[in-house]
Amino acid sequence: MNDLMNYSERPYICDHVNCGKGFKTGGQLASHIRIHTGEKPYSCDVADCVRTFATKSQLIHHKKLHTVRSKGLVRRYTNHRNYQ
Repeated sequence: MNDLMNYSERPYICDHVNCGKGFKTGGQLASHIRIHTGEKPYSCDVADCVRTFATKSQLIHHKKLHTVRSKGLVRRYTNHRNYQ
């Protein structure tokens, strides 16, 4: 019964080997699949920057760092992802 209820809340299931995570939308599943494939379709358009990202939100966060640095407000983020 619990599995049935969980499936109805998250009907989009990752079919990658040993994964099986469920998602509410197809877009969330598509974004998740990039973890397995390594695809990074979002690229920074700032001159001389070659960084690419798996999600649009990661790109937006990264571009904010360019803005902070261009204003002379150098900040270091210490999260585990180590954005630059």
